[in-house]
Order: sequence, then C-alpha cells, then structure tokens
Amino acid sequence: MMRFRLTKQLFMALAFVLSGFALKAQQPSYSQLVSIISARLPAADVSGKIISFTAWSAGDVQGRDMNREFDRVATIYQGAKLRNGNRGTILISCNLDSPTSSTIAFHRDGISFAIQVNKSDFNFLAGCSSNSNVVYDATGTKIYENLSKGDVFMSYNQLITR
Repeated sequence: MMRFRLTKQLFMALAFVLSGFALKAQQPSYSQLVSIISARLPAADVSGKIISFTAWSAGDVQGRDMNREFDRVATIYQGAKLRNGNRGTILISCNLDSPTSSTIAFHRDGISFAIQVNKSDFNFLAGCSSNSNVVYDATGTKIYENLSKGDVFMSYNQLITR
C-alpha cells in the first residue's frame, strides 16, 4: 500500500513538472513575425532588419514599461547597421487585451514606432503571455529572448557593427 502511494505521488509530481514545460508561453517564430509585417505594412522590406516582438497587457505595468523601452530602443536603432541586421530594426508590439485598450494604452504611453497588433488578430499569438519578448536577426536566428527592461538597450548596443 505504501509503495503504491509513493509511486502515485511520484507520478503526479512528474506530470505536474512536465505540464509546466508544455504550458510555457509560446514565442512567435521569425516567419510568423514576417507574416504580421507583410499584413500590416505590405510595402515594408524586412530583408536586412532585426525583428523584435514584445507582448504586453494594459493592466500590467511591467509589460507596458517593457513595451515603452522596446519602442524607445527600436526608434534609436531603426536605421542602424547592426550585426546580421544591417538595415535597422522593426518592432511588433502585441496587446493581449481588447483592441480598444491597446489603442488607448499606445497613445497614453507614447508608442510611435511599433507595429501594433492584438492577440486576436493572428491565431498563432494565442500562446503569448505578458512580458514575453523575442528578437530575431535578419537570417531568422533568435538572438534574444525574454530580455528584462534594463537589458534591452545594452543588448541592441552589442549588435552595433563598427
């Protein structure tokens, strides 16, 4: 009886740990981000550009701060020669709430450079969670993921070519 209970507890603990990995927030792939850019800015040429993505929620102060920081940094480096992205950067900002709240928050936060999308606009954004972010270089290689607010500028600064 004791052995069965221990085995059952071990099985439950293992199932809990594995489900945590399975439920981890999904980051959109490079090709999915390119499809967002093509849909929102059909004339935009993404070749030679770093593509950044950040997800946020209007009620999450940290997520909005991160969104502002990504917008600020992307504006600074929009035309810079960066490693594996010699034609600057593009930022996609995904609101996880309603389209109305995103428009209000964008204006209130002074977001000017980012391409605004809502989680409901593209099916593959359904797995995104607030405060998640990812940066791809022009070859589609993931170079940064889940940066903290304080690391965004320095991470981009390290990509400058001299």
